[in-house]
Amino acid sequence: MPHFMLKKLGLFDTDFHSHNVVLANYEGKTGHSLGVVQVEVCDGSTVRKTLFMVIAARPNYNLLLGKEWIHGVGVVPSTMHQRLILSREDGLVENVEADQSTYMSDTNTVTLQNFDKNLAAI
Repeated sequence: MPHFMLKKLGLFDTDFHSHNVVLANYEGKTGHSLGVVQVEVCDGSTVRKTLFMVIAARPNYNLLLGKEWIHGVGVVPSTMHQRLILSREDGLVENVEADQSTYMSDTNTVTLQNFDKNLAAI
């Protein structure tokens, strides 16, 4: 969880606790988080307490939900459709859509000019 999300969730620096877990970023550089905080994540009609590591960064996401959360809640994530699909105990299926404002794109169409002509056909 980026540090700026604490304020959006109504939390303060005093709400997270320090720990000694070392994190690695996509470049392989290691560092430490600011601490951990437990919050209740509401996905449709499901609420689950979840532990997040607070980081001092400005990533292009709000929260990352790991596989423990995904499997624990029983959702099916669809990155293509930017939604979570949840089968409830009463047999109904919920579709929870992502905040689409984060996924704005400059291009709405793809033309042949967007592709490398030197690539081999598959």
